[in-house]
Amino acid sequence: MAFSPSKPMSRNIYLTCRGKAISNLMQGKPIQNEQLFEYTNGRFLVNEKHEKSKRYAKFDLDALCTLVSSLPSISSPISKIDKMEGGFNKALLMTVENGKEVVAKIPYPNVVPSEYSTASEVAILEYVRSNTSILVSKVLAWSSDSSNPVGSGYILTEKVNGRQLVDVWGEMDQLQQFKLIQNLIWLESQLASIGFLVMEIYISDVQSNSKVK
Repeated sequence: MAFSPSKPMSRNIYLTCRGKAISNLMQGKPIQNEQLFEYTNGRFLVNEKHEKSKRYAKFDLDALCTLVSSLPSISSPISKIDKMEGGFNKALLMTVENGKEVVAKIPYPNVVPSEYSTASEVAILEYVRSNTSILVSKVLAWSSDSSNPVGSGYILTEKVNGRQLVDVWGEMDQLQQFKLIQNLIWLESQLASIGFLVMEIYISDVQSNSKVK
């Protein structure tokens, strides 16, 4: 179990990405360079040192910036990185100078085996995109092999536009909330109606351990 820290950082801190200083943030607040690789989303009540070490994910930031900047749909230097974290992946919201945003997901190597989880996640995202009308992030590039220049498995996706439901639910009237719930039911019904043949998805949709689109 983890709980969020209450004391924010206030010092402006910058990373160097391909020789250029960029802002390094977490939830809008500056963080130190090493905290980009550490788990900093909360505290653990039991075995904290062990749990945090499992979620330490080291990677080559310059190589990741180079990869993102060179994507055909991006073609612009990185200007800001905002770090987010979950239970299985580190997520970096990478903003480039032309205003576009890319989400880079870096799996925790000691929590989920990258060679399996990354390829499977990419395959399922593509499968859902192809078989439903659900708005799924487009995969721009991925690799499940940590021997790549980034030094870690990764998935790069477009950022889906919109606001989190938690931020707008209180602003909605009952009719709007009812219609939203109806839409959620429709989305879930689409997922329930398609067959998830695991081996078929994995083999047919993922042909190699790395791909750039």
